Amino acid sequence: MYSRDVSDELMGWWCIYALRINPNKLLNPVRKMEAFLARDPNLKASAQRAFVSYAKSVFLMGNKDVFNVHALDTDAYAK
Repeated sequence: MYSRDVSDELMGWWCIYALRINPNKLLNPVRKMEAFLARDPNLKASAQRAFVSYAKSVFLMGNKDVFNVHALDTDAYAK
């Protein structure tokens, strides 16, 4: 499941392990999140309110060079 890069004796409690991940089992969680939000109307409404709060907070920030509400990719957030 994992291989040790350095022995436990050399690293003490700072052990680093290399994980081998099967790329065939990697899934994109976006579709599951979309389905989960669509299934629960309360959760969907909560997510929408959170996005509106985020957009308002970006709009109200003083430094418009950094916090530009028009530069937000709202289509990507809407997914």
